[in-house]
Amino acid sequence: MDAVYSGVPGYKGVKIISIRNGSIVVDHEVIVEVNITAEVNVPLEYEKIFEKVQDELNKTKAQLCTENSTDCIDFSTEKGEEPNLEDFCLRAFPDGFGKFYDYEIMSDGLTCMSHCDGQSLKYYDCNGGKCDIKKNTGPQCYCSDTDKYIYTSSRCEGKILKSGLYGGIGVSTCVLAVIVAIVSFFLIRKVKSESGDKSSFQLEEDEFETWSINRGSFNPGIVQEPETYLSGSSQNTAFQPSLERVNTSIQVKIKRPEICHENLSMTLQPQGSSRL
Repeated sequence: MDAVYSGVPGYKGVKIISIRNGSIVVDHEVIVEVNITAEVNVPLEYEKIFEKVQDELNKTKAQLCTENSTDCIDFSTEKGEEPNLEDFCLRAFPDGFGKFYDYEIMSDGLTCMSHCDGQSLKYYDCNGGKCDIKKNTGPQCYCSDTDKYIYTSSRCEGKILKSGLYGGIGVSTCVLAVIVAIVSFFLIRKVKSESGDKSSFQLEEDEFETWSINRGSFNPGIVQEPETYLSGSSQNTAFQPSLERVNTSIQVKIKRPEICHENLSMTLQPQGSSRL
């Protein structure tokens, strides 16, 4: 087979698909390598290679199939699917990796470039860290000096010194604790102050009511109805006597008064002048 296709540019070999009984029928694929550059028109180049394969088969048939020859060949060709550059890298790498590679046409030919490559259009910048392609997950960054620094981004951005961070957290925690303690102190003090004012007001209110009642007047036989005032006001509670219920037929007896006599001495002192 190599002798048949040796004249095809870029020929690399054949891939046997099947061999059938009877007349030897060999189904196979011809493998050709083409250097693709920016100047190469891939569909047109593919068409030229296919025509060259047919020419080589026709040439071989003309050499073998003579009148006195018992060995003759016959062939039929079928054009395969034209190469798709978009799928080139997808087929070039194992499953789970190819989708993270894109083709690039360079000056020396077509190449598959990973997303970790700085020249890729989908470059995954790790900002100084190491980039690696993981199966099914794609680019992943490994940041440097992780024993000394903490990074705020998966792409090794926002480098923070660990010692400074821990020190800042300690100071911030202390300041926060002091603020909480001060606020708690004033809140407790305010609650106690409000509670004391309420108790004092209640005590004054009770004393005022007692004082008002004790200062009121009461007469036997008189039913008094106190007038009601708001608690805590500056006026005393007054009692208004109801004379409608006074029993005027009650006789009041008192002890007969006694007169006390005392010796009185009088001295008459004449006034004026007199003649004897």
